[in-house]
Amino acid sequence: MKTLSKFNKICIISLICILVIGAAMISFFGFNASAENVNGYALSVKAEENIGDAAKIIAEKTDAYCVDKSIKPAKADSFDDGGEYVLIFTEDVSESLSAADVKALIKEAFNGDELLKNIDVTVSYTETVNADYSLNALYLSIAAVISLAFVFVYTLFAEKLAGALSVLFSGGVSALAVIAAIGIARVPVDGFLLAAVAVAALLSSILSLVLVNRFGEELKLMNTDKPDTEKIVEIGLKKGTLRIYLTSAFIAAFGVLLIAFGLTTAVKWAGLQIIVASIISVFVSVAFTGIIWTALKPRKKRVVKEVAEESAE
Repeated sequence: MKTLSKFNKICIISLICILVIGAAMISFFGFNASAENVNGYALSVKAEENIGDAAKIIAEKTDAYCVDKSIKPAKADSFDDGGEYVLIFTEDVSESLSAADVKALIKEAFNGDELLKNIDVTVSYTETVNADYSLNALYLSIAAVISLAFVFVYTLFAEKLAGALSVLFSGGVSALAVIAAIGIARVPVDGFLLAAVAVAALLSSILSLVLVNRFGEELKLMNTDKPDTEKIVEIGLKKGTLRIYLTSAFIAAFGVLLIAFGLTTAVKWAGLQIIVASIISVFVSVAFTGIIWTALKPRKKRVVKEVAEESAE
């Protein structure tokens, strides 16, 4: 743009702050990994039925047992289906930990509760590797990246280079901003993070494509050799923003459903990552698509005009 508005300047400064602070947080502290993303050894304690205070008793007694044995888990996770409680250890603690003793301790507590005294408890201690979950996320990420490539190629042919670069910029910046935002907020991450980043890039590119198409339509309607690209962007944003908000809202709603009905805390955190991705995607596409498109579009017009004048002479 010839002149950046106050809104544009605020957006640019905000984006820079998010990227810089996020990079610093991740560099110093790393990501906040969830229990399901930690490979090692898992102690799983599960009630036959998740009723009454079963889940609460399981967590309290299991934690008390670990404290008594002076063993500290790397992560802990609760699963809603069946009152399962999982502790992850980075090292083998089988010499200090007895699954039979944990079961006896919890059964004793259950026997003191009229509602739980007939409920059985299953306790297992196994080595755990979480490659499957991460692999599924990798497949989803690959699909999103391939889709992003198709979006870029389509935009290149339909809206030319200015539109294609606007879409590519939007997707790339959204991916980086989501990583930074999750690092700043310390949202627990797992194998799904890669997919969340890819989804953010794809969603932002699609939202940016919506705006680029709108800019192209307004450019045709203006039908002049000297189009006012800043005016085109202003009109395009007014007409296309509602569609962008609605699209992003549907994606965020999916994240809300995961948080509300996810069976594990990892799934719930994945839902939060999706919500963050949808918000970042809207911010980047609305704030920066017009800037990039306007910066590139006039340059091409001026070059064509100069060549025409030289040929006339």
